[in-house]
Amino acid sequence: MNWQITLQPNAQKKTSRTLVIFLFFSIYFAFYAMFGSRGFYQMLRLEEQMRITEMQLTAIQEKNHSLSQKIALMRPDSIDIDMLDEQARRVLNYVHEDDIVIHYKH
Repeated sequence: MNWQITLQPNAQKKTSRTLVIFLFFSIYFAFYAMFGSRGFYQMLRLEEQMRITEMQLTAIQEKNHSLSQKIALMRPDSIDIDMLDEQARRVLNYVHEDDIVIHYKH
């Protein structure tokens, strides 16, 4: 016995139409999976933005820690003589005669 399936012309058109619709939706969803607002490239962009923001956060935390240490040295109950001297010279533009001054442009 030789079994062979042949479709009627209308059935072939229906199958072709179904295939075209399936391909259209497949391409549509694949495109938006890559380039859509929640797609693959958007995810990569957000990960890069998150990495940059984390680096900025680390820099700000380091600066905050440094400033906290300087503030702790200027508290009335624990004044550091060197810190007081440094701040007074900076604010008052005071230079001791034995100091070496190096001028630089900003």
